[in-house]
Amino acid sequence: MTDPDGTSGSNDAGPPVLLIVDGDERARRRTVAALRHRFSPDFRVVGTDTPEAGITVLSRLEVAGEDVALVAADLHLPGVDGVGFLERAHDLYPGASRVLLVAMDRHHTRISFSELHTLQRATALGRIDSFANKGWTTPEEWLYPQVQEALTRWTKAHRPGHIVFQIVGEQWASRSHELRDWLTRSGVPFLFVASETDGGRQLMHEHDVDPTRLPAVIHHNGSVLHNPTNAEVAESHGIQTRPSSEVYDLATDLAETKNLATERREVVKEMRAELQKQRGA
Repeated sequence: MTDPDGTSGSNDAGPPVLLIVDGDERARRRTVAALRHRFSPDFRVVGTDTPEAGITVLSRLEVAGEDVALVAADLHLPGVDGVGFLERAHDLYPGASRVLLVAMDRHHTRISFSELHTLQRATALGRIDSFANKGWTTPEEWLYPQVQEALTRWTKAHRPGHIVFQIVGEQWASRSHELRDWLTRSGVPFLFVASETDGGRQLMHEHDVDPTRLPAVIHHNGSVLHNPTNAEVAESHGIQTRPSSEVYDLATDLAETKNLATERREVVKEMRAELQKQRGA
């Protein structure tokens, strides 16, 4: 059985799909409702009760050319365990995040001790990407963070992001690493492409990059800087790297004020010393 997903039935590709496979109808409907409340309309949430129905849904979506961002399956599905189903789903949609749904045990902890060995083994062997608990009280605490993390990874990998700079350079060159580290610490979105890859060679061809003067920094406006300094990269983005004349004037005024204050303190000290001498006389 497949829960209604609110799709129109048209051939136009809709938002990416989140597929939930769980034979426990109450738990499945609760999970589907929570995810729809949080992630619709950016994502469509579809629920099914059996592995066969889940594969049918994925096959239909693949034929229609639609995206699947996440597949979540209960560990104990009828006829096959959730790990096995997620492997089959991975064959159809290798880019989708695989989340294993695990019921809370009697300890009511975030990690089910009764299923700990299964979770550790599936994670270590790369058969799942993450897991989430069933039987939660608040989805904001127990469900949404895990799903959001998975969707963030998927979005970064499959959707265009905001990029200020593209860097093309040798993968292990120290200057390539320095630029990437500096931009990361500065919070500037960038994309690094190794010059020895097909993508790097294409990027250098498109922007007339001199391969003997790497790394090259390509601004989103199309301008190219060959082996630039950090200051040159900042200036290309309109960031001022030298103090303006107003700053110099302010510094001069502050210095003069400080000198006047120092001179005043010296005068006051001399006057006090003179008064003490007069009193002593």
